[in-house]
Amino acid sequence: MEPNHPTPRRRQAHTIAHLKHPHIVRVLDFDVQDDTPFLVMDYAVGVTLRQRHPKGSILPLPTIISYVKQVAEALQYAHDTEGKVQFMFNQTWQSEMAKNNLSHDRTRFG
Repeated sequence: MEPNHPTPRRRQAHTIAHLKHPHIVRVLDFDVQDDTPFLVMDYAVGVTLRQRHPKGSILPLPTIISYVKQVAEALQYAHDTEGKVQFMFNQTWQSEMAKNNLSHDRTRFG
């Protein structure tokens, strides 16, 4: 991934990195190493849902509703935030490209 090229994967990582919600594990950084993209995320303390509810467990309806509400809130937040973050990313990228082109032109012609 070129650092100055806004690929879809880079835009997605940038969007995810700006999400701050109690039901979304925070992304601290993202990069590519040896053509493999990766995310650096906060450590999620606690147990997994599989540990909390072993395979075959029958969950009470209030527990299921609680989980669905948490996921729905996180998805709604991500959906509402995505457009704002994409706009910020595009503005920042365009600004950086303009600066790079300007400095490149000065070096080449000046």
